[in-house]
Amino acid sequence: MSMLINDDCINCAACAAECPESAIFIAQGNGQFYNYGFQPLSTEHYFILPEICNECADLDEVKCISVCPMDAIEINNNLI
Repeated sequence: MSMLINDDCINCAACAAECPESAIFIAQGNGQFYNYGFQPLSTEHYFILPEICNECADLDEVKCISVCPMDAIEINNNLI
């Protein structure tokens, strides 16, 4: 399972501010993110780095989903 920020994202940064693992970033440049070599789905909006995100495993809710005003974040079982 992985978290996905879709094209409904308006770049408000609410999700990034709320993420307890600091796993949410704004895509920029060539799409390669630091040492991870992760290719974000879009360079237009924020993305969740799956190597860091634990889907708020120790919490009662997934924080980024709960604060997103556009409902642009979802759990995606198809991503690795």
